Amino acid sequence: MKGIVIALCLFCLCGMLNAQSKFPKDGKHVYSYANGQDSVICFYKNGRPVGQRTEYYPNGQLHLTFTYKTGHIQSLKQYYENGALKREEVLNGHSTTTGHLYDIDGKELDFIPYMQLPQFPGGNAELMKLIAQYTKYPPQAVKEKKQGLVIIKCSIDKEGNPKNAEIVKSVSPELDKEAMRVVGFLTMTYKFTPGKIEGQPVNMNFSIPVNFRL
Repeated sequence: MKGIVIALCLFCLCGMLNAQSKFPKDGKHVYSYANGQDSVICFYKNGRPVGQRTEYYPNGQLHLTFTYKTGHIQSLKQYYENGALKREEVLNGHSTTTGHLYDIDGKELDFIPYMQLPQFPGGNAELMKLIAQYTKYPPQAVKEKKQGLVIIKCSIDKEGNPKNAEIVKSVSPELDKEAMRVVGFLTMTYKFTPGKIEGQPVNMNFSIPVNFRL
């Protein structure tokens, strides 16, 4: 639709981060298990993950490392609890370009990506197409020349059902309401392919930015 630019971004916020603020503060973040052992150490800049994110087992052994650039995972490594390498992956955006998976003795196994994000029926392009098709620029917002990026987050459960949509970045009441209306309609109408971790369906957060521009 003329006057509306739609942008789409999917991301997963796993583990301890699900309980944190909508946009983490810049700097170093450290989360801990009940026993006081560090569980996650990560860094944010301008609300986006940067550098290295490190996750640990409750016994303190290294579990996962993620390397981020411009908010996206560039590479990851996963380890067994005894310290043996389990997997290593190189990613481009949200897709794995190369990867290796090993058993605890170091024998290479058939590879499956560590993380597979939720998928809208027909893919991201179809979702963007439908958002553009159903979104109407509110007349009052046009009159007041209001524009900007509204970001809506929802959770996709293990069965692919979208739940708990909320605005995590607001522009104005009129634009927020329209973005929520369209995203609410689509998430009530369509069922997603659930996200997976190590091949198993899990609950994942799913973010849809809608950019209103005059």
